[in-house]
Amino acid sequence: MARFDDISIGAQLMRTYTMRGWRGGIDDTSGPPTDLSQQTWYYIVTDLWFDPVKGDTNPKKGQMVGVRRLNGHGEAFGRKQGHTRRGLASNGFHYADRDYISECKAFLAAKEEGKVVGIGMGLVLRQRPKLPGHRL
Repeated sequence: MARFDDISIGAQLMRTYTMRGWRGGIDDTSGPPTDLSQQTWYYIVTDLWFDPVKGDTNPKKGQMVGVRRLNGHGEAFGRKQGHTRRGLASNGFHYADRDYISECKAFLAAKEEGKVVGIGMGLVLRQRPKLPGHRL
């Protein structure tokens, strides 16, 4: 059984990119980029369809999946990308390791209530009153 044989509309996928980044800002002239960084983007399956042209000789080749990227609010944005069901794995997609949409919605709700100011360095920064003589 292949990895994405049981995929359905609404399934969340993830894709990790490895990028080479600059050492400093835009004005850094210290040389070419050397630092590797990884970034994970989350996607949602929006459509499933059969392409009769691609699936003419082999029905498995015609099973298509449409995905859209999720933004920081847990909403789909950008254009739909079409992949074959077999091609999702070769393009680096995996099932999401967490429920990204519900995490985004919970974070936004906590931010609206004033419980969370932001997330920095993997820690949740909570709102608290400023103490005299201390910086925030």
